[in-house]
Amino acid sequence: MSNKALILGADGIYLLDEHKLTFGYQYKETEANNLFVQYSRGSYTLSRIEDFENRTALNLRYQNAPSLNPRDAAVAFKNAEHALYVQDEYAVSSDL
Repeated sequence: MSNKALILGADGIYLLDEHKLTFGYQYKETEANNLFVQYSRGSYTLSRIEDFENRTALNLRYQNAPSLNPRDAAVAFKNAEHALYVQDEYAVSSDL
């Protein structure tokens, strides 16, 4: 499994009379690769130690890609997020 992330951002403040305007932007890009395939090597359920010694499983779970190569079932995706914000803070004075 491998993950890569790129985060870029910019923030600013603008003062206007009793207002404090805060604003910003953020870009986040994530790239993920995951080779995990559950049960690709099998999962065995045994009820007794004798079952293990005799190689007799009570239950077997197995999952894989149709090609039987777990690498073919790997997941790879890329995601991009954009965030924008603006906030206004107003200073209340006794002159109101």
